[in-house]
Amino acid sequence: MESQSIEPSSTLQTISNSLSDIVSEISNSVVAIQNPSRFVGSGVFWRDNIVVTAAHLLKQEKEVVLIYPDGNSHPAELVGIDPGIDLAVLKTAAQTLGVPSIRSENHLKPGQLVTAVGRGGDASIGACWGIVSNVSGEWQSWSGSTVEHYIELDMRLSRGFSGSPLVSVDGEVLGIVTSGFNRRKTLTIPSITINRMLGPLMEKGRISRGFMGVGLYPVRLPEKISSSLSPSRKSGVVIVGMNDGGPADTSGLIVGDILLSIDGKSVSDIRDVRRVLRPETVGREVPVHILRAGISEEFQVTIGEHPKRSP
Repeated sequence: MESQSIEPSSTLQTISNSLSDIVSEISNSVVAIQNPSRFVGSGVFWRDNIVVTAAHLLKQEKEVVLIYPDGNSHPAELVGIDPGIDLAVLKTAAQTLGVPSIRSENHLKPGQLVTAVGRGGDASIGACWGIVSNVSGEWQSWSGSTVEHYIELDMRLSRGFSGSPLVSVDGEVLGIVTSGFNRRKTLTIPSITINRMLGPLMEKGRISRGFMGVGLYPVRLPEKISSSLSPSRKSGVVIVGMNDGGPADTSGLIVGDILLSIDGKSVSDIRDVRRVLRPETVGREVPVHILRAGISEEFQVTIGEHPKRSP
């Protein structure tokens, strides 16, 4: 029986060629990142002479090396880092070979095809293909940092791909990919979040966050107390520790007080407190509604700036 040759699908061939072209077009904007103490990662030029990447690749490194597409090495300075959102900003005096088109708004939907474009320490370019598996609204990292969109990918990152740009089928950068939040998941720091944080990171080197100087633990309120409150609530957070001279201490709060609301926002768990302590609250005096020995009271607390952690 005469064998029949199978013609490749013209549609699949077209898609394959288009994806390859996208990788080629953005490759000049992607660099490899090396430092003495950690694995090679990737980064992307966000502006002229400015590269963004994943913070977990760098930690407190001040001097790093960028590997350009031609294989040449160029020094870069770490000018800003926020481990809470896994974002770092590097500045280099070397020539920028290209800044890609960056999509500022999120229009992603589950099932859409995307690619991460990374560069190895030998200057070779690589790509990881996948689909968007989950898209939802605003979420918070462990530190209370706000990310505008939760974007999870059905994509397994190869070694060196953390910090690489996530690219749409239109060739636009959607953000940077990272495994720094969860090793079992590939998440995206979206472009809108990076754009919001880039200026403060370049100006101050870090993101200021609100600080009350308290240790907290969630508690369930007794039914009698819960029903007497307006509005009624079933839980709050109790102060279990306090920094001497901190904002809460100087305002008159004490260990054992149960926080019910801060700045008019209801508090039922520790995440609610973190949502309130955003950068814009630093220096503001806000009302704090508490229960003390079953009696409702209100205090005014001036939110401080969270102390910078030692390297």
